Parts: sequence; C-alpha cells; structure tokens
Amino acid sequence: MSNTKKQFSASAYVHKAVHEYRDAPAHRSGEAQTLRVLSVEPGGLADRIGLKPGDEIRELNGRPLADVIDFQFKAAIIGRRTTIQTQDRAITFVRREWDSFGLEFEPIEPLTCKNQCVFCFVHQNPKNVRRSLHIKDEDYRLSFLFGNYLTLTNVNEDEMRRIIEQRLSPLYISVHATEPELRRQLLGIEEYDGFMAKIDRLAKAGIQLHGQVVLCPGLNDGAHLERTIDDLLKFYPSVASLAIVPVGLTQYRNNLPKLKQFTPEIARQTIDHIAPIQKKWKRRIGTPFAFLGDEIYIMAGADIPPASHYADFPQIENGVGMVRTFLTQFKAALRL
Repeated sequence: MSNTKKQFSASAYVHKAVHEYRDAPAHRSGEAQTLRVLSVEPGGLADRIGLKPGDEIRELNGRPLADVIDFQFKAAIIGRRTTIQTQDRAITFVRREWDSFGLEFEPIEPLTCKNQCVFCFVHQNPKNVRRSLHIKDEDYRLSFLFGNYLTLTNVNEDEMRRIIEQRLSPLYISVHATEPELRRQLLGIEEYDGFMAKIDRLAKAGIQLHGQVVLCPGLNDGAHLERTIDDLLKFYPSVASLAIVPVGLTQYRNNLPKLKQFTPEIARQTIDHIAPIQKKWKRRIGTPFAFLGDEIYIMAGADIPPASHYADFPQIENGVGMVRTFLTQFKAALRL
C-alpha cells in the first residue's frame, strides 16, 4: 500500500550518514546500474560541470552505483575531488556545501514482492486494468523515498547493511502480525522470515519505522492485535507509530482465500477494543501509538477523533487523520 511521501530531495538525508562513509564496499540490490539522466536543473552543480539529459552515469570515484540513492550518498562528500564516469567521459569536480546537483534520473525499477498475502489488493484487481496496477512492489528504496510499505521478507543481508549504512529512514513496514506462525500464514510464505529480529536490528541502528496492520476479522484481530501492538511498543520510539486499517475486499477474489468482510459492527467493535489501549499509551508516552484508519470511524458512524489525538499525523498519507485534517482546514476556510 502506498503512502505517497515527499518527492526525492537531492541530499535531504545523506548528511546524517556521510561522516561514516569510508570507502566501504557498495551494498546494493542486484548488479551495478547505469543511471540515465532525465533532466538537469539550469544553474545547478550538474549543469555547471556539463552533465546533460541522456548522459549515463556509470561510476562515481571508480565505484559502481546501484541507484539514485547510492549516487546521492556517495556524492555527498563536501570539499573533496569527486569523479563521475559517464558513457564517454570522466568529469572531476569539488562539491561545495551549498551545492545541489539538480539532477533527475530515470525512475527506480522496483523490486517485486514474492509473498502471497491472503488480502493482497493486487490479486483482487480485474484482469483488464493497466499494467502498473498488477505490479507488486516490495522495495525498501521506495519505502524510503515515497513511503511505500514493505514486509521486509525479501530484504537480504546486503540490503539490511545498506539501509543502516546509508541511514534510509524512515521506513514503512507492513507488519500485520508479530506472532511468527500467524504472520507466516497472513503473508503466504513457507517459513517465518525472522521479522522481529529485523525490527530489533533496524531499531538499534537508529532507523525510524512506521508499521501497518491490515486488519482481517477473525485472523489478526482481538488478542492477536494486542500482541502485535505490545511487541512493537517495545521498540518505541524507533517504531514510532502503527496504523490499523480495514481489509479491503473486491468482487474479483476467485480462487483466493475466503476472508470476512469488514462491517460497521466490526468497525464499532474495533474502536471499542482499541480506544482504551490508545488512552493508556497516550498517558504513558504522549501518543496513542496505534492509530485506526479513518475508514473505520466512518464505517462505524463514529466521531472522527480531534487533531490532538493524531500527534504529528505520522501516517496521514495512509488514511490516518486525513479526514480530521480536511475538517480542520474546511472549518478554518469558512472563518475567512
């Protein structure tokens, strides 16, 4: 599920990690990539050193590149000679602290999901939709850049090291359940993926995480949901929030697992179940931590919580607090 975040900024994150960069071996997904330049901002550093649309960047300081994030990380060294190797020339320059590259590259080709989640929305699409709606992305880079959710099942050791080394934070994690067997069943994977150990490792490394549970009545609700909340709270504030959103089912579920529809009554029961937990943790740590999706309140016919309930709205693009924001802005506009 996508949480459309900010567009990629040239060096919004790299300065936090660049002081630790000491010519370590590159950690990347797949083979080294050629980065094709789509556009160059007039007057930016790339423009001044002669990069043009269509140029292919193949190496930086003699090292191969995995993707645009890898480029920004390795090119963030200030005050040292840097050499970019394109398809036909080498360009050497010194980057000043205030320099922005002003480069746009071709989009990242997403890593794809190998899971068979019982509630996967891609599996529920009709066959005649556009091709992009059939792509199941599972990509930590897209999670960092745009807030896409990933389960971490397909993240290998090199990629874990890269996330930590390059400080790819925050990441948005599809949790669904923390109990090993239940998580395995929900994700449709053959073996448990060591999820909690991965969360522990990322949290200890200072990577901020936001979680999500797709709530499936009769599967991961009730005591299972309480267990998930309690397990993740052990990592607070590294795990900063958890969104709980209702499972969405379509009419195109032929040959898919039978799931129970989320109903107004179930929505009301969910609110009654989670509200005391939210109040408890808001008293203790200043935030409810676990936030219900707006759709649950709407389906239940319940009042939308006040803005103060949502803290800094950590999951607004996931439909958590979006309605409250709209109502607040609408009322403010009426007063103008």
